[in-house]
Amino acid sequence: MVGAIRIGSAGASLAGVKESAEALIEKIRLKNFRLLCPEDLSEEVLKRFSPRKVVRTLLVVLNKGEEKLYGLHEVVDLEPSDASEI
Repeated sequence: MVGAIRIGSAGASLAGVKESAEALIEKIRLKNFRLLCPEDLSEEVLKRFSPRKVVRTLLVVLNKGEEKLYGLHEVVDLEPSDASEI
């Protein structure tokens, strides 16, 4: 993929070669929209736009058998009466 902006009902996502994606960023003329982009393109996006909110998401992929579970707290079943303590 050279560069692409995918637009859907939840917003747009940006992907591709950095130079191509930068050229596409310059073509965006929307006022209110949501844009998802890889971390390596976030600096270019932030130069071009002044977002009200920035959310960083980390995608983790594990294959079966690679996961290591660490328990920090004892697991307990909650009841409706516990709501005031949460």
